[in-house]
Amino acid sequence: MSQAPPPRDRLMLVGTRNAVGLARLHTADVLSRWGVHPDSIETVKLLVSELTTNAVRCLNMGQEESPPYS
Repeated sequence: MSQAPPPRDRLMLVGTRNAVGLARLHTADVLSRWGVHPDSIETVKLLVSELTTNAVRCLNMGQEESPPYS
């Protein structure tokens, strides 16, 4: 007896300021379509937000703009 694979979805982001918001929106959309309870969606959105923030920070480490010199 074969079981159906678990549902999946994917979103590729660039390490920009709007990545966290986009990840949260995508998470809420996907989990809503899958019928996940709204309370659980809020919890997962928080986790996704934290993970995405950490990933963006790591990508941008050391890439601070240097001050302009005259």
